[in-house]
Amino acid sequence: MSRKKLQVMGPRSGKLLTGAVPGKPPTVPRPYLNNLRAGIHNLRTGRVRPQEVSEYITALEGRIAYAKCINFGQGNAFSLNLDDLLASLNVRAELS
Repeated sequence: MSRKKLQVMGPRSGKLLTGAVPGKPPTVPRPYLNNLRAGIHNLRTGRVRPQEVSEYITALEGRIAYAKCINFGQGNAFSLNLDDLLASLNVRAELS
C-alpha cells in the first residue's frame, strides 16, 4: 500500500471509512445529512429553477438511497420528508 494512502488515526479523532462513519450502527456523516436537508429545503422554498426540478429530485433521491444503504433509519427519515413534500407539491404526477 502506498504511504500517502496510509493514515494513522488517534483514538479520539473522527473516522471516515468509504464515506461512512464506522460504528455500531454505521452512520452517515453530518455534512452529508446537512446537504440533504438543505436540498429538500431548497426544493420546498422554490430555489430550484422549474426546468431543473426533475433532475434535482432524481439527484436527491439517489443521495437519499445512498444514505439508506449506510443507515436505513437516517436515510428513511429524509425519504419520507421528500415524499411528503412531493405529495404536497403534486410533483410526482407531473414527472410521470
